[in-house]
Amino acid sequence: LEFNLRKLKLEEKGNNPRNLAFALINIGIVYRYQEEYKEALKYYYKSDSVIMQNNIEDAKYFIYMNLGDIYDRLDNADSAFSYFNKSLIISNSLKNDDYIGNSMTGLGHTYFKQGNASFSLLYYRTAIEHLMAADNDEVLCEAALGLAKLYQQQLHKNDSAVYYASLSQQLAEKGGFMTWQLNAANFLSNHYKTVNNIDSAYVYLSKVQVLNDSVNSKEKIRELQLMSSNENFRQLEIEENRKIAKKERKQ
Repeated sequence: LEFNLRKLKLEEKGNNPRNLAFALINIGIVYRYQEEYKEALKYYYKSDSVIMQNNIEDAKYFIYMNLGDIYDRLDNADSAFSYFNKSLIISNSLKNDDYIGNSMTGLGHTYFKQGNASFSLLYYRTAIEHLMAADNDEVLCEAALGLAKLYQQQLHKNDSAVYYASLSQQLAEKGGFMTWQLNAANFLSNHYKTVNNIDSAYVYLSKVQVLNDSVNSKEKIRELQLMSSNENFRQLEIEENRKIAKKERKQ
């Protein structure tokens, strides 16, 4: 975050709107990973303004996807749908499997939250095809688990739900995506508990406990990093104020 903010200061003094737009997006992404969604949204909108004013075509897909992602996390389905749909139009024109798969995964989430099971099913399935073609296993974990939840909660097909949750879990394990491993293991543990399959529920519950320790350790590190970052900013502000005061005294 600190380095991205320094880069932003440099880009604000320069004359390259594209670099400025991506610097703002990168700051938003850091805040998104810190789960500070309102802060992320603020920087995404600043980037969006630069992109639209300067018609930076190759940045439009990224800003639409990131805005859709934030609104999805904030459970604002209408705004999420609007931005995911804009990103899909661009990704289709580029014929990029990775971009298409990401956009369709987002739309799958949106239709799921709106209770539109048939459209959610269509978009998740199509997303999975494109993500497999692009070898994007991380987003594939997300799409597969989204499809598992859809089959369980709205389509009431438990066998299909288990299949896609297991797929998500296996891919996450293979790729080392701990958060998706935890999410899939949680889903499968709760499912097997519901259908009274105690042995399978215990296997996945054990995985949940192990993964929880790992993810929580990462959370503690993240909190320490955030504290460290805040202190660095405080020191930078003190130094900046000291320079301003010195300049004023000299004047």
